[in-house]
Amino acid sequence: MKKTAYAICIVSGIIFIFAGIVKLFPISLFEFQLVTQLGANYSIAPYLSRLLIGSEILLGIGLLQKYWVKRVVIPASVLMLVVFSIFLVITTIRSGNSGNCGCFGQILPMSNTAALIKNIIIVALLTFSYLRLDFDKEEKLLYSVFAAFIVYGILFIAFPMNQYVVPVAAPAPVVLKDTVRIVIDSVKPAEKNLIKTVIKDTLRAEPVLKKTSSVYTSFNTFITTDGNKTIDLNDGKKVVAILSLDCDHCQETSIKLADLLRKHKIPKVYALFWGDESQVKPFFEKTGLEFPYMILPAEKFFPLLEKSPPRIAYLNNGNVLGDWSGEGFSVEKLLESLSSK
Repeated sequence: MKKTAYAICIVSGIIFIFAGIVKLFPISLFEFQLVTQLGANYSIAPYLSRLLIGSEILLGIGLLQKYWVKRVVIPASVLMLVVFSIFLVITTIRSGNSGNCGCFGQILPMSNTAALIKNIIIVALLTFSYLRLDFDKEEKLLYSVFAAFIVYGILFIAFPMNQYVVPVAAPAPVVLKDTVRIVIDSVKPAEKNLIKTVIKDTLRAEPVLKKTSSVYTSFNTFITTDGNKTIDLNDGKKVVAILSLDCDHCQETSIKLADLLRKHKIPKVYALFWGDESQVKPFFEKTGLEFPYMILPAEKFFPLLEKSPPRIAYLNNGNVLGDWSGEGFSVEKLLESLSSK
């Protein structure tokens, strides 16, 4: 029975180490999950991500050797799995079972339910091992300290922390309702009737929105088919698409936007991408239309999202008049927003 118990510990240790390592590629996605699912902020997430990943790897290493296994390593491993399982249950109740829980990073996507079943099985096996093993007679504390020093040293040196740029919330739209009236009252009485006739259509068309500084102000150099161009996203009507280049849902959304541009008169679309330059051409080939775009680093891209990408925003003079995240975007919602505002 002891051989079986040790074999279970070895297999569990390999799983823990694998789960920790794959979260590093990329670690920014794991940090994003900590913010959107766990409620951490972008200042704490880089530290918390490395703490959790390091703990998984250290517990995995602990399960592969003979010191502290029953006294510390197995109880700590079970506790971590129980805490993660409680979080998975809460997340499933709140958000459903769709998406990737992140247990094995992006390399091996897994639903919340599958991850919960996996955790229950490992907890049961580790409990069996705990009951079959004896307490260690010799405990090497120095080895544990050395292992922790090495693991966390690698995590903080080989994977430098991102300093996330969190945008300030945009102000509410300000409508300049009296702009036209002031112009009419400032002209001569004899000319008022003529000017009123011309301006009536302007009053019917739409109110003027005061130009403001949106969260997209700093993104102003876009790559186009004609080379780099400086664009003010706060000037006039714009559609901003925040997309991940390896996200299937983002590709579907981009195809919808491309189709809209062909069939309807809508504002120009500007894309803020996350990914590699080499992914841009295949992405546009799938969508069938190219947008002016920027590629953002993780520390600027993820704070623009409320949840998983894509995020589509409709701006008028920097005022956000339409904002859809994840699966909340639809062609009908964008057209409705454009026709009413």
